[in-house]
Amino acid sequence: MIHPTAAVHHTAVIGKHTYIGPFCVIGPNVTIGSNNRLMAHVCIGLPAQWRGKESKGTVRIGNNNVFHERTSVHAAPEKGESTIVEDDCYVMAGSVINHDCWIEAGVTICGNVNVSGHCRVMAGANIGMNAVIHQKQVIGSYAMVGMGAVVTKLANVEPGSVFAGNPARFMKKNVVGLNRANVTLDNLEEETRRFEALRHD
Repeated sequence: MIHPTAAVHHTAVIGKHTYIGPFCVIGPNVTIGSNNRLMAHVCIGLPAQWRGKESKGTVRIGNNNVFHERTSVHAAPEKGESTIVEDDCYVMAGSVINHDCWIEAGVTICGNVNVSGHCRVMAGANIGMNAVIHQKQVIGSYAMVGMGAVVTKLANVEPGSVFAGNPARFMKKNVVGLNRANVTLDNLEEETRRFEALRHD
């Protein structure tokens, strides 16, 4: 399941039925679960984009994820820290998940998105194409960030909301997304409590 042009570091651990496409690069200290698809030119586990920092941390990828061409997931700089992508995520072409990010299950990241370092994108969120997310941000569960949005340091992207614009601001409740995911009021309240805890962690 590994294309002959791919470069996979000898310390990487790759799960069953994971496809690694042409010219992909898998760095050291990377664990990739089962049933993932990495299209052409995907880079996972390369050094963090952080001037003057070595990358001694890891990358952990779960199961059933898709990474389209030219996407990248960068390693955490500090030993013992990780960049994490959980299960069932869909990452479209040209997007970057920077060091120390945590992408929860079921997240969709559209084309050419930049998720800056130390961000948390909670379960089921949808990030529109060309969006930029400031470092150390938390994007709430089942939220939608509109295309071309700039999520600044002060934005408060709560679960189940729609944010758009530059700077990104609240537009409306994400009724369609919440209904599609069968999210109840109790679920949303619980995710909002978790969101607030993560923001103040």
